[in-house]
Amino acid sequence: MIDFAALRAILDTDDREAGDDVGKLGMKDSEVTVAYAEQEILRANAYVKTAADLSTKYRKNVQYQLDATKSQVTELESEITASTT
Repeated sequence: MIDFAALRAILDTDDREAGDDVGKLGMKDSEVTVAYAEQEILRANAYVKTAADLSTKYRKNVQYQLDATKSQVTELESEITASTT
């Protein structure tokens, strides 16, 4: 997880080193930049979560189909064994 407080502290420190007037302006710019970065990260996380959910659904569907096929094979083997005896 990203520590946004630490990121803000780093950006604010860099702005203060540039001078008082520039630092005040830079802090506002930094806050906007951090807020934008937070939005972009949240937006990206939403896409990652969607992809992960789809991947999980696909994996579960494949597992379900595999289990169903194994059950059918077992039933057919039982029927074949029963009919040959």
